[in-house]
Amino acid sequence: EKVKEREKDAKALQEKIRNFEELVRNLEVEGKTINDLEMKIREREKEKRLESKGKRLQELLMKKK
Repeated sequence: EKVKEREKDAKALQEKIRNFEELVRNLEVEGKTINDLEMKIREREKEKRLESKGKRLQELLMKKK
């Protein structure tokens, strides 16, 4: 009787471990995705800053001519 209970407990624990491992894997994937998105956002912000600097330089050059 106790052996059966322990086997049931062991199976339940194994299931919890599997669920936890799956959760960790999902979080790792989401974390990578979030990091990728943050990098893309930063790159786009840099591009916008460079574009506005380029426009200002063009305006200055036009004024000098």
